[in-house]
Amino acid sequence: TLKTLSGREHAVLTAFAILEVEGGRLIRKTTESKVFFKILKENTIEEYLSTEESMDKAGAYGLQGEGRKLIKKIDGSETNVIGLPLEEVASVLRGLSILSPTK
Repeated sequence: TLKTLSGREHAVLTAFAILEVEGGRLIRKTTESKVFFKILKENTIEEYLSTEESMDKAGAYGLQGEGRKLIKKIDGSETNVIGLPLEEVASVLRGLSILSPTK
């Protein structure tokens, strides 16, 4: 997987839904982030795999750990790549007045 991602970009899509119980409104959103990988040498891949961090990760890397070293840049939400787009979820919650504007 890491050899395939080397030097390329891929998209991470996460969908979430929030149900406003009182109003009965269902808000559904999808967030897309583009991840651009560095060109990875064989020894770089082997070193990363030796950490065993990739074993339980979609895409075989963890942005929140050593896998960050494999990434050239990210366009979009980093928390989306990690698992849940926190900024986007918070924005919806603020719009529903569930989360204060300062958070």
